[in-house]
Amino acid sequence: MVDQTKMNGANGRGSHPSTMNSTRSAARNMAHLLHDAVTLGQLQLRLFVLDCQQLRTKLGTPVITIAAGLILALNCVPVGLAGIALLFRDVAGFSWLGAVWTTFALTLVVGPICVGCGIWWLRTSSSLFESSRVEWTQNIERLKEMLRRSSHPTHGHTDTDDAYASEGRVR
Repeated sequence: MVDQTKMNGANGRGSHPSTMNSTRSAARNMAHLLHDAVTLGQLQLRLFVLDCQQLRTKLGTPVITIAAGLILALNCVPVGLAGIALLFRDVAGFSWLGAVWTTFALTLVVGPICVGCGIWWLRTSSSLFESSRVEWTQNIERLKEMLRRSSHPTHGHTDTDDAYASEGRVR
């Protein structure tokens, strides 16, 4: 009977000061983490709005090129195409039917080339939403790091202090 463990009234689950402190610390760390996540979300939204405002200036030329190609391909610019057909008829000696079909075939080639150039121009313009994309990636990495640190607490300082210190910020 000498070696028996002494039990308190709560079946060994009494509230110890260290447990209460670690619970408060975890709640405080979670509050800091949520505050940081909301702040990052707000900043990300502002950056997205700025990127949308810049979108018009970055897309102007490619959209105009695509529109010009579509107008050419769909409407075939009747007077110009009729002139090309007449040129084939008079200079190359085509028949009327041959001149019209040759002009039509050229239009079907030039129109999609214009559209393809515009699409290529858009794809090579990788700077669209670049600042939002870069910040989004960095913010996700920061949040993942803060969550990783909060799941492996260290003694003596809080995890949000680590996150702020790694970014060079002061609390």
